[in-house]
Amino acid sequence: MRKWMRERNQRGCAFINASVELLADHPGREVAREQKAWLLAYLKDLAVKAGLQDPAALAAQVLILHEGACVTDSMGSVDQTVDRAEQVARVLVERSRTS
Repeated sequence: MRKWMRERNQRGCAFINASVELLADHPGREVAREQKAWLLAYLKDLAVKAGLQDPAALAAQVLILHEGACVTDSMGSVDQTVDRAEQVARVLVERSRTS
């Protein structure tokens, strides 16, 4: 995440940026939704492979965390965004191991 945000994501997520600029019925918004659905499924698959409890819930939480981190980092509204997001992600994963 850190490398991607530093090298390729300095203006935030292109899918989010495009989505908020497009009308609700624009076909481009569906492309953005599909990408986020893919990312959610990918995160769930990682949680399943790791043997974590309630992988769907964990994936949703991590996706929300990731999306928020992308926005706050690109806006510079929170110092050490990636470090803080990683700390929260560790807590979420650890909680999923013991629940």
